[in-house]
Amino acid sequence: MKLRRTDSYQVGGTHYNDMAIQPVVLWDSYLLFGHEAVISKYACRWKSKGGRQDLSKAVHHCEFLLDSAARAGEARRLLAEHFDMGKIISVAEFIDANSIPGHEGEALINICQWAMSGDEGFVRNARNAIIELIHVERTRNQERPR
Repeated sequence: MKLRRTDSYQVGGTHYNDMAIQPVVLWDSYLLFGHEAVISKYACRWKSKGGRQDLSKAVHHCEFLLDSAARAGEARRLLAEHFDMGKIISVAEFIDANSIPGHEGEALINICQWAMSGDEGFVRNARNAIIELIHVERTRNQERPR
């Protein structure tokens, strides 16, 4: 994959530049807009920037997307008919290149599946994966000795 000039720098922080492939490349590959892009952004950066609050924000944006899923899903289906999603990079390649683990990877896969199908079940799956990650992290933090 050929990097673009804009992929070589980040304005403010290093949380995306430290990744092998920045989330914007995934957005371009699957035409992720608005809530979809924000969900993937928070799922990718939570460890290096906003912590569990970023995960909670991702869940909130899943809820926004679900609120408009009927209308947005139809638009997604029409878009997928005319655009070859995953051509720039597949979600699996993105996850592998950035060593994105379990729940975060599951959320990204589901958001990209939503983008290709317009099936709101994928948004629910993404939301549930992130909620599970929040639970795991909360439990992990409670078990740490102080």
